[in-house]
Amino acid sequence: MRYDFSVIGAGAAGMTAAVILAKHGLSVALVEASPKIGPLLRGFERKGIYFDTGFHFAGGLGDGGILDIFFRYLGISDKIQRAPFDPEGFDLFRFSPSEGDFLFPYGYDRIRDRLCEFFPGERNAIIAYLSAVCESFRSRPYLNLDREVLPMQELRSVHGPSLKEVLDSLSENDRLKRILSAHCYLHGATAGEVTFAQHAAVVGSYYESVHGLRGGGASIVRAFESVLSDHGVDVFCGQRVSGIDFPSREKPEAVLLANGERIACGACIVSTHPRHLLNLVPPGLFKPSYIRRLESLDESPSAFILYGQTRGCKKSLIGRNIFAFSSSNKDGFSEKGPLRERPIFIASVIPQNGAPEKHGFTAICPSTLGQTGAWLNTRLRHRPESYQNFKTRVLEILRRRIAESCPELMDDIEIIDGATPLTLRDFSNSPTGSLYGAKHRVSQYNPTPITRIEGLYLIGQAVVAPGVLGAAISAFLACGSILGHDRLRKELNACK
Repeated sequence: MRYDFSVIGAGAAGMTAAVILAKHGLSVALVEASPKIGPLLRGFERKGIYFDTGFHFAGGLGDGGILDIFFRYLGISDKIQRAPFDPEGFDLFRFSPSEGDFLFPYGYDRIRDRLCEFFPGERNAIIAYLSAVCESFRSRPYLNLDREVLPMQELRSVHGPSLKEVLDSLSENDRLKRILSAHCYLHGATAGEVTFAQHAAVVGSYYESVHGLRGGGASIVRAFESVLSDHGVDVFCGQRVSGIDFPSREKPEAVLLANGERIACGACIVSTHPRHLLNLVPPGLFKPSYIRRLESLDESPSAFILYGQTRGCKKSLIGRNIFAFSSSNKDGFSEKGPLRERPIFIASVIPQNGAPEKHGFTAICPSTLGQTGAWLNTRLRHRPESYQNFKTRVLEILRRRIAESCPELMDDIEIIDGATPLTLRDFSNSPTGSLYGAKHRVSQYNPTPITRIEGLYLIGQAVVAPGVLGAAISAFLACGSILGHDRLRKELNACK
């Protein structure tokens, strides 16, 4: 069989693209190397507790929010159960004992009022900042469906002032600027690296609403499995792609599998890290400048991750996350400095039914692949004892860091499992084990969905923004260029 489209990679972006195309009557083959689709979204279970891996919470899932509209359009909205975070504080920012905590709410009015309560002398700066975030967020055509799609729209995320430059122009209050920069953990670039426009595109949806899901990311995957089946998408799991066939070097004609099989197609959408695209196409297909651009993309941080549990539901982890700042690290979510002095992000696990006797949480501490350099040539489930000993030591440091930052948890923390940058590299197929793939930063030209090759498209977190929303938008951009943006956005508007 010859398919209209082959989609390589069944993550959030790939599944979204497959559904969009199939909804329009196109035949689609969805190819995934893992045994099941949505491998990073599925999470895992240990000791009766479900832990998320690729999804913890999302912005824009409130009624009429942009992710809510996307999910309605895709047909998965009625198959998932949203769990709203605390509107009075979805993130608890924990500074030094002398500085105290700050509960960051959602809803622009709540955010304004809370910030003005803590910083009464900064009211003008706060209002100006929030207005600028809202305006910038609503200027993006797939975040605001009434906005026209313009050819050079995405360049605003490359040029223009950084978040730090904007904050410095508005205020001299360092603590206020640290709070407004803290959500850089949502995209992995520091305030000095990320453009204000890109930061606003990410945080804007969280300023509107914040939700988790009952059943976590696994519930999203189950919903997609149902919808993909309903629309007749043929799913090929456990099939590693070895290349894309370009007999005429003009357009793709087949996806080549590692087992020697061939999936014929008229066009191909690749949902993977941009560097891996280069390994799938024949040499010389892309210009040297494009190859250098993809190979030189700066990466977002990797991480050490502790999956743990406490006895009973802790108030500070109900409907909110905790971000414990480092007193010595002024760059927010940065991998610099000794491990015990780095910031740490603690995400609560949403219980499936009521309040369990034991409550799970995930703690994420930024790191780099180089910090596991002694074992770079090893692979998952085949690492030596020295690595296991190293991992045990790291998890104990993280446990102590959590106990020091969150004394309300210190007597109850039990380590269930853990991950290192090597784990993330092997599970996510990311060259450096990065949390968000290629970083979006000032003066870095990330790839766009449309390549110079007819019928070849690239989607994923590196294209627009990280997270489920960013991945989905990249798929809508690619499919919009195929089906017509006006047509696709009209259909999305009908789902409001």
